[in-house]
Amino acid sequence: MIPGERARDYIRSVDPEIPPPSSRRARLAATAVFSVSLLLVGVTLLVPGHVEAGARTRHLSFGYPFHYVVVDNSFHYGRDGRQGPFTARFHPQEDEFDFRAGYFVLDWALFAAVLAAPVLVMSRLLA
Repeated sequence: MIPGERARDYIRSVDPEIPPPSSRRARLAATAVFSVSLLLVGVTLLVPGHVEAGARTRHLSFGYPFHYVVVDNSFHYGRDGRQGPFTARFHPQEDEFDFRAGYFVLDWALFAAVLAAPVLVMSRLLA
């Protein structure tokens, strides 16, 4: 790929059979990458969180690799706090939670970059 409109125009003037770049395919690939990465970021909320101690239940977090949802599950330990370790799942309809938008965007960007890297490499190799 040659950067710059003047450079591309020069190459086409030398060899008119060079096809113009297809922006439709690029837009479709970008939309697919961002959509799939958003879906994957949402699915990471299904990964359960394990809690060892009662104090940690106030900061039980979900989302991978950046924990962008924090839930207070201290009610699992009751008043005496003797219940042992447990694994909790995120229930948005039942739990009060704190949504960290910055971590969510960072998580989405990371997943999009991981998914876009092979697409970009293959498009460069095939071009």
